[in-house]
Amino acid sequence: MRYYLLTVIDFFSPYLLAWAIVKTVTQREATAQDALAVLDQKLDDLPKEMRLWLRMGRGSPNTMRVTKEVIRELGMILSYGRVDRPTDNGRQDRFYWTIKQEEIYTILDYPSYTSARTSIGDYITYYNRRRPNQPLWNFTPAEVH
Repeated sequence: MRYYLLTVIDFFSPYLLAWAIVKTVTQREATAQDALAVLDQKLDDLPKEMRLWLRMGRGSPNTMRVTKEVIRELGMILSYGRVDRPTDNGRQDRFYWTIKQEEIYTILDYPSYTSARTSIGDYITYYNRRRPNQPLWNFTPAEVH
C-alpha cells in the first residue's frame, strides 16, 4: 500500500505546522492540513493586514475551487509555485529530501500504518525541536519559529 506525507511548513523557520499520512491526496486532505495549521497555531486571530501567504504546488487538489474557497475562509492568501521553477517550493522540497534520507529510506518498509505514523511523527518532532538547521545558523526550526 502506498501512502503520502502531506505537510504545511513555515517558510521562515521551516517549522512543520501540520502533517498527515494519507492514502490519497484530494482537496479534502489538502485543505484539512491547511486548516489544522491555521487553527493549531492560532493564526486565525491575526488582523487582516497580517494575512498569511500559503505557497502551494499546482497539483489538482490545490487548484480546485473548493480549496481556494477554504483558503480564503481561513484568511490566507493563496500563492501557487510557478511552472518549472523548483526554487519556488525549495523549503518544502528540502524537507522532503531530508526526511527521506534520515528517516524513510533507513526503514525501507514500515510494518504497518501505525508504526509509520509513529516513526515519522517522532522524526518530525526531532526535526522541529532538536535538529540544527544550517540555514538557520544551526538553530532548530522551533527556536526560530
